Amino acid sequence: MKEDREFLDKLDDIHEFPCDFFFKVIGDNSPEFVAQCVQGTVNVLGPVSIDVKTRESSKGNHVSITLSAQLDSSELVLEVFKILQGIEGVKFVL
Repeated sequence: MKEDREFLDKLDDIHEFPCDFFFKVIGDNSPEFVAQCVQGTVNVLGPVSIDVKTRESSKGNHVSITLSAQLDSSELVLEVFKILQGIEGVKFVL
């Protein structure tokens, strides 16, 4: 897709791969949601070290998850974004 190629080109212009990359996911606050986000990332990246930080919203309805890992290419970034966007309960992926 043209949009994918443009996104990959922008990532390559901004980042020098391999590099540490951060994903922010906001969604429903449940242990299952957090586990699905982590597992989806692991499914794309394989057995790499992924740092996971969570923070609940003030009312406790939502959770913010920050996932960080060293990625070797912009293509991996795009794959992780697509997987995270497809998880039930996701409100935003940044």
